[in-house]
Amino acid sequence: VEGEMNVKRAILFDGTELRVSMFESTPAKTDHRDVPFDFDEFVYVLSGKLILTEPDGTVHEFTPGESVVVPIGYRGTWEMQGNYRELVVLMKDPE
Repeated sequence: VEGEMNVKRAILFDGTELRVSMFESTPAKTDHRDVPFDFDEFVYVLSGKLILTEPDGTVHEFTPGESVVVPIGYRGTWEMQGNYRELVVLMKDPE
């Protein structure tokens, strides 16, 4: 939606059910209102700020040292501010 996502990603663990990775992005905002998340995601913010805005306008902000679980089906916007870095744990789709 806003900004240009210049992304760096490093996979730390890629198992049968979980994937753990480091994610870094330049400031950007993505929109998941029409295409919701299709996985559960645990996020631990390492730097920058994460702002999740729900369709009803409720805003949740996360700064370094804070974490959030974004559930499957999440609809809203995802905004990354500053030099944004996170540790991510995803549930993988069963194959």
